[in-house]
Amino acid sequence: MKEYTVQYEQDEAGYWVATVLGVQGCHTQGRSVATVRARVPEALAVCVDDAEGAKLLEVFQLKTKQKLALTRKAMAARVRAEKAGYSPRWCVIMRHSSGQFR
Repeated sequence: MKEYTVQYEQDEAGYWVATVLGVQGCHTQGRSVATVRARVPEALAVCVDDAEGAKLLEVFQLKTKQKLALTRKAMAARVRAEKAGYSPRWCVIMRHSSGQFR
């Protein structure tokens, strides 16, 4: 099964743009992450022959404000879970030297 890395970024207008790294000209956009994620397989199928069943590895490029908002939401969810009696589960986010999160 072929693997492709998809990079997501939000542009100045608020649209999410997905680029399939290593595949020239393969990109799509949408108003929401869900929309753009649904469009990626179609865009990939136009660009390569082996898109069917391909594994998509997703990388999000987030701005500082987006990172902070996501961190706040995650911390709030953890506090709610602990109050409800659930044990905390840790999610490890690896930061690469390029600043990308996976």
